[in-house]
Amino acid sequence: MATMTVARHNLSVSAAETIRVTMRQFDTRRGALWGDLLHFLARHDRAVFIMDSDRVLGRDEVAPGGVVPADVLEMPWRASSSDAVACLTSAGYLAGRPTVVRHDAAHDTYLDTGRAFEAVSVRKPFKVVTVAYRHGDGQPGHDWTLAGVLGVPAGTYVIASTGDVRMTIRAIGYTQQASVLSGPGVSRAQAECRTCGGRWRAKDGSWRFRPERLSDASWSYDAAEDHRDGTIACPAHACAGRVGFRIF
Repeated sequence: MATMTVARHNLSVSAAETIRVTMRQFDTRRGALWGDLLHFLARHDRAVFIMDSDRVLGRDEVAPGGVVPADVLEMPWRASSSDAVACLTSAGYLAGRPTVVRHDAAHDTYLDTGRAFEAVSVRKPFKVVTVAYRHGDGQPGHDWTLAGVLGVPAGTYVIASTGDVRMTIRAIGYTQQASVLSGPGVSRAQAECRTCGGRWRAKDGSWRFRPERLSDASWSYDAAEDHRDGTIACPAHACAGRVGFRIF
């Protein structure tokens, strides 16, 4: 279960923890390969080349000042994620731009910040080779080495991020077949007092709780009192119980 905060002016669930729970349905170990690719592209001291998975790249093929072979794709220097996707799509390795599987904003849910899930479909496996060029004997690029090799298998990579404006990647999962994204719900809240039996519900991030029993009254979380151990004082008249919450 994701951590819930029940405090004055704050009724929320951790977006990062809901992602952790949701991503259990995917292979995050293999999904990390997509994160490794993004890391390679962000480095300023490496050139990145893409090729078919069975292609063996020779050192002389990427010599400084040389012409890159036609069957090898040289990625833009420090390519952004969107630039990388565009290049890989044009080369036939990706099915297209990432698709938004799910997006939840903080203002109409009970998340402490927004969250998003995007899917990238790799239609053909490919190899990533990074090359480090070094200066020597006064000549730029006098020495170079094949610094790293990464294989990216075909399949779907699900990228989970948090944030309201600037998104931060929290996890990347992998799956070979399409699947329905499942995980903790974040748009509804239930409040319950075990002393008087009162139960109230709210939805879409609202703090206005409406009763399930006709005998109980509505109340607003803004007016809640005595926040303690994830509970509040029961708002029902003459009840000394405590109200706990569930977000789903």
